[in-house]
Amino acid sequence: MRKISLLAMLLAALPAAAYDVNGVALGARESEVKKKFPSIHCKELEWKSLAAERRCDDSKVAFGGAEVRITFYLRKDAVQAFDVRFDARDTERIAAFAKSRYGAPVSETRD
Repeated sequence: MRKISLLAMLLAALPAAAYDVNGVALGARESEVKKKFPSIHCKELEWKSLAAERRCDDSKVAFGGAEVRITFYLRKDAVQAFDVRFDARDTERIAAFAKSRYGAPVSETRD
């Protein structure tokens, strides 16, 4: 199953937009992530990174009308980034939702 990452598109959106996944925004604490996504699994990163120390993964989350998988990356108990992965057949639905929620990207390319 081909997965497409939404992170690049989200990061390209208007800088003033508040980035979140189902109400969990950048800067949220790990406890907030776990409260919003009770089945999420959090653990230390398996590699060294200056960007994050921990990751929280969940699957089968509804986002923009599609089933997605999400990963939150945390440093010092704060969400620094997240990615949203979904099946290629949901690309148009997710793209339309992301544009309506976060604004149109400055540029957009597709593989």
